Amino acid sequence: MADRSPVSLRLVSFAALVLLIWKPENLTSVSFQMSFSAVLALVLFYEALRPKITRWYSHAGFIRKAMLYFGGVCATTIIATIATAPFALYHFNALAKYGLIANVLAMPILSFVVMPAAVLTFLLAPLKLEWLALAPMSWGTELIIDIANKVASLPDATYSMSQMPFSAFLIFITSLFLLFALRGYLRLVSIPLFVFSALLVISHQGSQILVSPTGKLIGVHDGNTLLVSSKVKERFTRNQWMEHLNVNDTNVRSFPTIGCEGPVCCDKAACNVKLSNGSRVSYLKEKYGLTEDCANPEIDYVIAPFGLRQQSCPDKTLVGYWQLKEGGSHSITFENEKEILNKAVDKDSKRPWQ
Repeated sequence: MADRSPVSLRLVSFAALVLLIWKPENLTSVSFQMSFSAVLALVLFYEALRPKITRWYSHAGFIRKAMLYFGGVCATTIIATIATAPFALYHFNALAKYGLIANVLAMPILSFVVMPAAVLTFLLAPLKLEWLALAPMSWGTELIIDIANKVASLPDATYSMSQMPFSAFLIFITSLFLLFALRGYLRLVSIPLFVFSALLVISHQGSQILVSPTGKLIGVHDGNTLLVSSKVKERFTRNQWMEHLNVNDTNVRSFPTIGCEGPVCCDKAACNVKLSNGSRVSYLKEKYGLTEDCANPEIDYVIAPFGLRQQSCPDKTLVGYWQLKEGGSHSITFENEKEILNKAVDKDSKRPWQ
């Protein structure tokens, strides 16, 4: 019993089950998803390699054990990064590139300074000598934070991408579940699903319409370009969109005041944008432009910073003052030729505690 691993798939599954019974909404939290995907992947990896690792350590000298330690740190970082990458990309649209460097530098400090000092603190506390252990513990913790900050400040330290399609995220979760649930060669079934989800992410070129909470700024993301109604109004919101869509300043263009530029044509009343999928969006500047847009069969979406009533334009998707007041900022995403309307606030949804 002494040489058995204290962590197993059963124990990890039991811990996840307890958390989900206690708070079922944990399933949708990014912390739960990333933590358990990393732990499960590491348990599977080291369970498969345990006999070999035991054999390598049994007759190893100091140098070989040191190499195995740093090799373990590298392997742990790589496995955990692969397991959590889709969750990080889906929720944050970003992935740290130099996590391996940070872990190789920080883990020895954590293992040989911080953790032993933490244990020693409890032993010395009854003697009121805990300060002897807290001093090196504080030094080690500050050094780890400095390493993290230095690595994070390296040039091009983060890989960013636009929003991952939900279908790709769902396929990845399915592949992860099959990897954990199946045994032996049946686990290989998860590999093509994982590859397919990665291909969906790479090939995704969906269009997206974004509307700020006030309606004074709209953005149309089509391919690698973000078209915005203004580069002056609501700059904070625009910067958030750019980060979310992984678009830099050179690929952001504002609507023309009058005339046509690329897929955007503007007059005094409205600006019309034609998307690559054939849909047309109209952003109204003046109320009198609504009548013309409602009568135009080519226009699918009408957006304005003032009030729009659905009964006045029943055949269009309207986003105006009343819709924004009720639902907050809006986005319309086109995925696999389907329209997905998202609101910041959904009046029909309930919080987990309601």
